Amino acid sequence: MNTHFTLEKQLQYEKALAEHDDFEGVALLQGIIFDHALQRRTPVRQSDHKTARVSIAQKLRRKISTLKKYCILTLISLHSAYAYKKATTQTDRILHYMIQKNTLATRTDKDDLCAYDKRSHPVLKTINPSDTLNIIHAQNMDTAYETRHTIHNPIYFEYAAFFLLPFVYIQAVFRTHALRQRIEKPFEISFREEVKFRARKIVIYWFFSILFGYIGPKNTLIIDDSRHTTPLRRAANRNGCKTIFYMHGRFNEHHIGLFHTPPDTYLMWSDYYESLYKHHYQKRFKTLNTQIIKVGAYHLNQMPPLTKKEKGKDVHLLLILEDNVDYTALIPFLDSAIKYPHLKLSFKAKNNNAPDALNTFIKQHDINIHCDLPLYETCKEQGVDIICGTHSTALLESWLMGIPSIILGTNLPYADHMIADNLCLVAKTPNDLKAAIDTARKISPQEIQKFQHKLWSWHPSSPYTANVIADTLESLIPA
Repeated sequence: MNTHFTLEKQLQYEKALAEHDDFEGVALLQGIIFDHALQRRTPVRQSDHKTARVSIAQKLRRKISTLKKYCILTLISLHSAYAYKKATTQTDRILHYMIQKNTLATRTDKDDLCAYDKRSHPVLKTINPSDTLNIIHAQNMDTAYETRHTIHNPIYFEYAAFFLLPFVYIQAVFRTHALRQRIEKPFEISFREEVKFRARKIVIYWFFSILFGYIGPKNTLIIDDSRHTTPLRRAANRNGCKTIFYMHGRFNEHHIGLFHTPPDTYLMWSDYYESLYKHHYQKRFKTLNTQIIKVGAYHLNQMPPLTKKEKGKDVHLLLILEDNVDYTALIPFLDSAIKYPHLKLSFKAKNNNAPDALNTFIKQHDINIHCDLPLYETCKEQGVDIICGTHSTALLESWLMGIPSIILGTNLPYADHMIADNLCLVAKTPNDLKAAIDTARKISPQEIQKFQHKLWSWHPSSPYTANVIADTLESLIPA
């Protein structure tokens, strides 16, 4: 697929999509932009001789098992909607879109928030999930199925909407044909692929519209996952429901779904993100009617800055292992780091499985991989001095911990604004890494506070405390 088009052409295309109310086209464009920005490549399929080993009977059993899980998750969703509507009055009804934590860790207590993405936890401590109807994005069907008993009032929309797909394909065909006549695309995609993509987006919007119409909520809380904000916002608006977004990670010019479907209220971390959002929105549209409320780094308020170690010879550098990274391009940086005098290098991963490209390096240099604890606890326990990576939000969170971060220049477009806006120290090439480490080691507490204030509007007498998010939500959604 051709993704090499200019920003000017992209914005012209986005304007045409908005004029024709083509919300599926916005989602399609965002996916293409993300693939380019993260330099994703189509995974290589298994060779024919490997796939041939799976018998027809095994394939049939897998399909039956998958269909069974789809049916069970759909029945759970329908029961949740019915029971929630029956147990609440219309004024009390709140929908909450969240991301499920992608792990099969054993959970037995529904009141334990570990089933939900950690960035929703501060919100859930004020708006209890037992009091809301929870629209769940499960990144993995097996995770959703195995942990289905640990989430309050779940709506597994991706699986429940699946059964509506046959009813939207004709609409998707006609809509694709009509819009292809009216809007010239800056990229290539086959008619068949476009129909399939549109059908998936239309069916999710249909499902949300039916759900909102049936429940009739007054408020919807949405973690700002730009993949699904558009159909949620459209369905809420169609049914007169107020939407409140809250941040789950940094956004940039690639998250175009956020700019095409602004919410009624947006809870943001700091002035920096407010100005960034307005900047990208106003490239596309004139007037932003969203109420923006700064609530600080509410998900990090329990993390006071770590006490800086006394200066010594040793320095501990922690590399964040991120998704969508070409680790072969990082090895020259790691070779440079390991040569730094008295440097200890370790990796922070989501699990104990390191990328294949790093296995040889890990064995040669006996690198520790930390995956059991969250980042803050890892840094505290291991005495981390510097954090490095390519595009993770953790590189920005590190400043709140009092730890400088270095972004490694792998020419990943997704990280461009972090470099352009000087959000981290930068090593553009492996030869620059030594100087960046030297700078990080010498950085003063006052300089760290400048980064804290720029990114998070934080300073020693900051008004942002753990109570701010609670007070804000209570004022927006009174009991």
